[in-house]
Amino acid sequence: MRWPCEVMPFSNGEFDFVWSWGVIHHSSRTAAIVRQIARVLNSGGESRVMVYNRDGTCAWRALIKYQLLRLGAFRGRSSDEALNRNTDGFHARHYTKDQFEDLFRAFFGNVSSRVCGQVSDALPLPRRIRRPIERFFSERWLMQKQSIRGSFIFLTASQPN
Repeated sequence: MRWPCEVMPFSNGEFDFVWSWGVIHHSSRTAAIVRQIARVLNSGGESRVMVYNRDGTCAWRALIKYQLLRLGAFRGRSSDEALNRNTDGFHARHYTKDQFEDLFRAFFGNVSSRVCGQVSDALPLPRRIRRPIERFFSERWLMQKQSIRGSFIFLTASQPN
């Protein structure tokens, strides 16, 4: 099945801005979508895209639970399959920051990204435990941990090739 965003019905350079929050990582053809984003952006245009962070706390929780504790690896399941089946419903790819930037660099001249998250990414504890102890950690420390183990990669790309 082809997604509409894999073959967009728009002219080349038609848009100044393309926004995608949690969409393109559900396609098995993510590169085809990135190619289309680059095609429909004008030369001064910009794209902002969010996908799931493979190095994030949420992904690690799923891998530990479904690959290690439930012995998924011994049943022949790959870590990608464990993430796809046990995170966000129907098929969701997870990228490292470098992988996702490299994918966009094939189609854009200017690419940057950052990892974003929540306090639960910095302190991966049940809410009843996390809430009372959050105040013992500085805002700076929490933000630093979120920028490493956050669940999302937020990428900005401009100068389409």
